[in-house]
Amino acid sequence: MKHYCIFLFAILLALPLAGQVPEVIPPSYEGQYKRIERRIARTIKKESPDVILDPIESTPITPTFYALETGNWGPTYLGVNQRADEIRARARRNVVVFIFDTGGCYDHPYLNDYVWNDLGAVFTGEADCKDGHGHSTHVAGIVAGAAPDYPLGIARMIPVKLVPIKVLSNGGSGSFTGIVQGTRYANEKAADLIAKGWFVVYNYSLGGGSSYGPLEEAFKEAEALGVLINCAANGNTGQTPVNYPGSSIYTLGTAALAQSGSGVTRASYSSYGPETWGAAPGSSILSTWPGGGTRLLSGTSMATPHQAGLFAILASVYPTATAAQLKAHYIKYATDLGSPGRDEYYGYGAGLIDPLLDNAPDGSEPPPPPDEPTCTDGKQNGKETGVDCGGPDCPPCEVPEPEKPPYQKRVLPLELVGSYPIDWVRTATESRIKPPSKEEAESFGVSVTVDGS
Repeated sequence: MKHYCIFLFAILLALPLAGQVPEVIPPSYEGQYKRIERRIARTIKKESPDVILDPIESTPITPTFYALETGNWGPTYLGVNQRADEIRARARRNVVVFIFDTGGCYDHPYLNDYVWNDLGAVFTGEADCKDGHGHSTHVAGIVAGAAPDYPLGIARMIPVKLVPIKVLSNGGSGSFTGIVQGTRYANEKAADLIAKGWFVVYNYSLGGGSSYGPLEEAFKEAEALGVLINCAANGNTGQTPVNYPGSSIYTLGTAALAQSGSGVTRASYSSYGPETWGAAPGSSILSTWPGGGTRLLSGTSMATPHQAGLFAILASVYPTATAAQLKAHYIKYATDLGSPGRDEYYGYGAGLIDPLLDNAPDGSEPPPPPDEPTCTDGKQNGKETGVDCGGPDCPPCEVPEPEKPPYQKRVLPLELVGSYPIDWVRTATESRIKPPSKEEAESFGVSVTVDGS
């Protein structure tokens, strides 16, 4: 006799306001929620799928003005945005992240520099590889989306590629068979990539139920290859236990963090248990959405790609480190949250980047120095990148690249007298930092002519 399990696929409690987890669906979305709920009930009755998305996971929230102004708060909380230039300079190894989800190809403009659609595949029986649901596109943007005006993907500054593996249909349902087939397909590709010097990460923002033997075997094979496997510490019920595959011995189950008035803490919906391995931002996450836009979503599914992207950064910065060494490195230097040591709510804690970058993984070779110093080194050596540091021995540098935080000042030697045009360049994340007013500048003896722009 054939037995089927109905999974709840752990993701997103959509948020109407940044940093808050609603107890109910916002009124404007109640009708959509009910329609999705009825559709899922029909799907369960007709198809008896092994995996199916919870209705709330299919109700995205239009971004607030604040979210579009500040971008995804996750990389800032983890400290990655603050050290983006350094990470970019230190990155050495190519990394590929396989995303097992609702998409087999991506066409979002914010993902164009990172997608590897040629390796993408579909294991749902559908002819179309596109993400007709939206969940996979959102997950991909958290790993490495690059928006022109605000920070989005956590690993956007390293040489990383995203491979979409469609194991869930456009309706949000799928089978164990498809997930196993997709994983075995990825294992074949991973073996070849690792042999060529790539580092491979798997991301499963899905889960529910208990262990499934064939998938455990596929995970075991992936671990033996050197793949690092991230899964949602799934459930989104705020209760124990952590559902499979986040509870597998081969995966890193990631809990969700949320912003609150008192700081960052465990999201109320994040399931917990002794299997919880780590924690990452998961509530009110801004990321890519089909059609070229962005949406806010919440859940352990949003926390998992933050963790996958974090390990992608570490793998690129420490090019000789193995998956086992990087996991041990995280355990040693993660920022502890909750009770001291590993606990069932936060695992080993959150991967704040500073201690992870400032200490090399045990057993790995020290990372090579950056290619060139930046203007933050305080030296007038003529090799700075990013801006003109000023001074006779420091020639103008290259125009800042997109996503590189430009410097807000140009320092001019005091002995120079005359008229100098000064461009005050700001990113969207710095838009609240005002340029000095004409009156403020003149109070320091500077004559200012405003050009009107």
